[in-house]
Amino acid sequence: SDQRLSSNKSSKPVTESTHFSQALNPTVLRDSRRMSKVDLSSMARFKNLSKQKMLEKEKELNSQITELANELDSMQPNMHAVDRFAAVQERLGEASNELEAHRERVRQATAQFEEVRRRRLQMFQECYKHVSESLSVIYKDLTRSSKHPLGGTAYLTLDNQDEPYLGGVRFTAMPPLKRFRDMDQL
Repeated sequence: SDQRLSSNKSSKPVTESTHFSQALNPTVLRDSRRMSKVDLSSMARFKNLSKQKMLEKEKELNSQITELANELDSMQPNMHAVDRFAAVQERLGEASNELEAHRERVRQATAQFEEVRRRRLQMFQECYKHVSESLSVIYKDLTRSSKHPLGGTAYLTLDNQDEPYLGGVRFTAMPPLKRFRDMDQL
């Protein structure tokens, strides 16, 4: 916008041309209010300076303005930081959602694994129990005689009670009138 300060004592801005879209712009209004508060009375002390002194003073003031502008530029924050931060937050949200989805899949896979493990142990125990009971009956029938009507005794034991399918199975037999022995000792 093109604004000039009037020469009257009130120092109010006179707007020669302000685009209609800027007339109510808060930044334009704020700048206009600030300009109306500028006090140029301190400039009176430079009124009586010679041309040479005036040029020196102008150079000095321009140098100070340049220094201050450079300092201001170095202090100026990265204006794209907010956009970058928002993008990083968005990516973080997406990654968190993806992580939670993966955790849910892990929980489901773990539950399925535990169900398979439980079912496998149950099936093994059922089979083991059936084989152990059948073995006992068959061994008694094989070792039964007229002298020994009860027959011998045999049973199975697991090497690993916690996870029986990972260990071995021992077959222990006792023929009639003999002591217990493992099969590998017979």
